[in-house]
Amino acid sequence: MRIDSLATQEEPDSACPGRLLGIDYGRKYIGLALSDPNRTIASPLKILRVKNPSEALHQIVDLARKEEVTALVVGLPLDMEGDEGPMAKEIKAWAKRLQLLCGILIYFVDESLSSIEALETAKRLGRHRERYDHLAASLILQAFLHGQS
Repeated sequence: MRIDSLATQEEPDSACPGRLLGIDYGRKYIGLALSDPNRTIASPLKILRVKNPSEALHQIVDLARKEEVTALVVGLPLDMEGDEGPMAKEIKAWAKRLQLLCGILIYFVDESLSSIEALETAKRLGRHRERYDHLAASLILQAFLHGQS
């Protein structure tokens, strides 16, 4: 699993406690997931429906403050060679704006196949006709948590 980060300050110890907020970026829907304070379990939280991803920035900052989030984990779509395409660059630019607003560390995690896995999970739960972006965010966040342990 590839993990990059975006920080304006020195990175904290990844073992330090505190909630993480997982983000599955989309142009119309942004999935969110939240970890427990000990960073062991990721749970789907909600889906933000937006006309433009910029609309979600302040909502995410407010949520991060309310939930005492210490870092964000953003899914980054990489190609099969692990390279960033246009969508990954768009996500990084959006995340940089988010980071300037909230001032906390942002990790990027390869989200390849997370949407497919989320759809399969939704099907198993009998919810395949509903949006599952928050499930994808949860899978992205859980992959990060497993990579940190």
